[in-house]
Amino acid sequence: MTAFVSRLREFYGQCGAPSYRSLVKTSQRLAELYPDFFADRTLMPLSVAAISEVTRGRRAGPPRAAWVVTFVLACQRRAYEDGVLDSDPGTETVPEWMAQWHKAWAAAQTSG
Repeated sequence: MTAFVSRLREFYGQCGAPSYRSLVKTSQRLAELYPDFFADRTLMPLSVAAISEVTRGRRAGPPRAAWVVTFVLACQRRAYEDGVLDSDPGTETVPEWMAQWHKAWAAAQTSG
């Protein structure tokens, strides 16, 4: 799971390392930004504390898949709104992140 968390941290940096508070605010708008995607999914809210714990590797277990989706979409959207990205990739990146999460989760289950 450490490699997955490192990848999340790297991704966060590539998105311009937005403030945790701005990610929380952006995450609260995701359902309206991507209504088709969240029509049949539950949006997992982000918190400053959870972002800090996950990105610093201080969580005992891996983050939930829904949390990862919310974090990734919030980072991307924030990067787009801050001018770090020229366009918002939206939900197109979710399948790749979920594949990485599943690999990390499976590895954590077999080693733990």
